[in-house]
Amino acid sequence: MIINTNNFNANCISNNSINSIGIFDSGLGGINVLSKLKKEFPNINYYYFADNKNSPYGKKTDKEIFDFSIKIIYYLIEMNVDIIIVACNTASSCLNKFKHKINIKIPIIGIIYFGIKEFLELSKENEKCAVICTPLTQKNNSYNNCLNLEFGINENKFIHISCSEFINYIEKGIFYDERLIKLTQFYFKDIKNNSNIKYIIYGCTHYPLINKNCTEVIYNKFNRYDIKFIDPSNYLLKILKRYISKSNNIGISKFYYSKIDNNFIENVNTILNEKINITYVNLK
Repeated sequence: MIINTNNFNANCISNNSINSIGIFDSGLGGINVLSKLKKEFPNINYYYFADNKNSPYGKKTDKEIFDFSIKIIYYLIEMNVDIIIVACNTASSCLNKFKHKINIKIPIIGIIYFGIKEFLELSKENEKCAVICTPLTQKNNSYNNCLNLEFGINENKFIHISCSEFINYIEKGIFYDERLIKLTQFYFKDIKNNSNIKYIIYGCTHYPLINKNCTEVIYNKFNRYDIKFIDPSNYLLKILKRYISKSNNIGISKFYYSKIDNNFIENVNTILNEKINITYVNLK
């Protein structure tokens, strides 16, 4: 999903031209994406913005999320980044909805595209995919709309399932426990007996953080060993490899958030397995 007018897959980025990447999300979800990027491309400079003041995005309006996102994008542009990754499905959908209002030269890359791309490469003709997501991603029918707009396929291949309470556990640093197992069984109940569903996309970047929880329900509780999970960030890395050259240099990572929260910092430290320094930013 190319949110602005630049075509990421064509000529707007030459080979090996990416040296710095801006990333943003409403909270911890994008940190999961950042963790993978840092492991694969340690020589890149990263600038991460967590809009934890306005989290969760999934319960906001399209216009609110667009306004939040644009402020963050302009802030990241001031860091002279080469591209910006919208590491939030909800924000990706809302920005794409209003992309006619965006006039920004650097590529802004939405995460939804990459989940769809992997599903299309793996799936057979009549197979369906559940998208576990936020309420707004479900309301906007985001994956089917992107399938139509970006791939020219006018079919409802994706079944959106809102799992809104997952965020509350994840942002508290709870990635696996019995309460979460029971909640997951409730949310996944329509997947259990739908034999057409062969894939589940993590339609929120927070949700791979509870992968152990989700796979236990699907495989051990529901005995649906025929289902494969898709994390869109994995395909994102596959694409970025075309544009990033590795070196022995170690890049810098800078972190910003919109609300001071020590618990957030501790959770980031756990996910990245390092201690971070983070700057509070008040985006008016």
